[in-house]
Amino acid sequence: MILARILQLAISFLWLGLVAAISFIETPLKFRAPGMTVPLAVGIGRLVFRALNWAELVLARALAVLAAVAAGPPWATAWLAGVVLLTLVQALGSARAWIAGPPARPRRTPIRQVGGAPPPIWCTSGSKA
Repeated sequence: MILARILQLAISFLWLGLVAAISFIETPLKFRAPGMTVPLAVGIGRLVFRALNWAELVLARALAVLAAVAAGPPWATAWLAGVVLLTLVQALGSARAWIAGPPARPRRTPIRQVGGAPPPIWCTSGSKA
C-alpha cells in the first residue's frame, strides 16, 4: 500500500515534468531555432503532442491501477473495472478516428503548414467558409 502511494506520487511528478518540458520549454524553443520553418515546426509539434497524449493515457491508466491497489480489496474491483471501461472507450474512439478519419482541423492549421500567414484569429472566429 505504501509502495503504491509512492509510485502514484512518482508517476504524477513524471507526468507534470513531461507536460511542463514539452509545453513550456520544447515548443517555444523549436520555433526560435535557426533554419526551422513554420511548417516543419508545426509538423514536428503534431508528432510530439501525439506521443505526449499516448504517454498521458498510459500514465493515467497506471495511476488508476495504483489507486485500486492502494484502495484495498473492497474498492479494487470497482477501480479495475473503471480502468477496463476507460480503455475500451479509448479504443473505440481510436477505431472511430481510424474509420471516419481524423476530426476536422481549424482552417488556420493547413495555411500554417504550407508556410502561409493566416488571417488573425479575430477575423476568422465567427465566419464560415
